[in-house]
Order: sequence, then C-alpha cells, then structure tokens
Amino acid sequence: MAWVMDPKRQHARLDHLLQTKAFEDVNLQPSMTTREYARKALKRWYKWNEGCKVVQQGSKSFDL
Repeated sequence: MAWVMDPKRQHARLDHLLQTKAFEDVNLQPSMTTREYARKALKRWYKWNEGCKVVQQGSKSFDL
C-alpha cells in the first residue's frame, strides 16, 4: 500500500521543516533542493509509520 500524505497539510509540514532548518546540515545530491529532500524524508516517515495510531486530545485518534 502506498503512503498517503494529507494534501491539505503537505505544504505546511514541509514549510515547517524548512523553517526550523531541520535539513540544514544534510549533504544533498547536486541536483536536489532542500525542499525535495525534506519531502522525500517526510514521505519515508509516513511510510514507516503506516498503520500506526496517533492519540490526540484524550481518546480521539487517527491513522497516519
């Protein structure tokens, strides 16, 4: 099953990662931008956490 990234939050999450300089020290490939690298990293994170439940505000939860 392919990873799913909420399209409503995708740009906000990428922007947050870039603003916090989370990938500032990464050795990028010459043809890759920091934004592309951050998107790939976020994609891997979603795929790795696929099927996990995240608890929010008490007993409410959602799937990643």
